Amino acid sequence: MTTKIKREKIRNVPSIEELREAGHKVRVYHCRVFAADGWLEHGGRDILMSKREMSERGDRKFHELSCKGGYTRIDLTTMTGQEFSAKFNTPKGHNFNRKRGIRACIGRIMKQWGEG
Repeated sequence: MTTKIKREKIRNVPSIEELREAGHKVRVYHCRVFAADGWLEHGGRDILMSKREMSERGDRKFHELSCKGGYTRIDLTTMTGQEFSAKFNTPKGHNFNRKRGIRACIGRIMKQWGEG
């Protein structure tokens, strides 16, 4: 038994692969913080932007990726057509972690699904 399987059994949260194999549609969004040095519209503040949004802009002023902050969002559509969504914001000052965000979002979705 691998550690991955042990971890999933302890937390009682299915993985994205297990949800997809069961026939559900799962969409995962990761949004990171990019430094906006010299960008007057944003007042020089950090902004949230996904990799796709950054590549669509084609703006090289957003080249510095911060290791802190960001969020993960998961949208789940069940086979019966029910839709669930959950978002996990990385706490201020903490490093962005995709795995932690995914586990937290799936846990929140399972809680919503059980209540509904």
